[in-house]
Amino acid sequence: MKKIATLVLFCFALLFAFAGCAGTEDATDDVSIRIATLKGPTGMGMAKLMEMRPNDTYTIEGAPDSIVGKLTTGEVDIAALPTNLAAALYNKTEGDLQIAAVNTLGVLYILSAEDEVKTVADLAGKTIIASGQGTTAQYILEHILTANGLTAGEDVEVDYRSEHSEVASLVLAGEGRSTFLPEPFVTSVLQKAIPSAWPWI
Repeated sequence: MKKIATLVLFCFALLFAFAGCAGTEDATDDVSIRIATLKGPTGMGMAKLMEMRPNDTYTIEGAPDSIVGKLTTGEVDIAALPTNLAAALYNKTEGDLQIAAVNTLGVLYILSAEDEVKTVADLAGKTIIASGQGTTAQYILEHILTANGLTAGEDVEVDYRSEHSEVASLVLAGEGRSTFLPEPFVTSVLQKAIPSAWPWI
């Protein structure tokens, strides 16, 4: 674990979707809005909003699928989700759920504790533990691998888990040597692992 290839920051697109049937009443301080978001960078982006609007109701979930049901049944008014999922929801609901904004962060990292991994191409024959299957994260990872001559499921095995926190825990427990994670989990992993084993390159 002397070297780590920390490669490729890529944009992780997030969005705010809201229920079109929620009415036309302005969102004032007197109106309580039910908001759902995800653990990780999506939820971090809500921190200022939570401070400004403490009377709103906030739900924080570990996976996008947990929010979809709440949106479609009207249990929440606004949600932050990956863009591809938002597009699917827009089409599925025939426009009842609409995109209000798209935010690009650049918070995804590939980390590897494999001594021989110096570039993305060196991940050939390795297993990457990741989260975000079926979301923007999966498409970004596959694009990065393809751009470096690798195919997910053929040249590189991708072991998808349901939550970023689960992936981080597995890496810290030594069960995963290569991973694809967003912030703030990347920083958490780097801080809790042996510092000399996780240099940026």
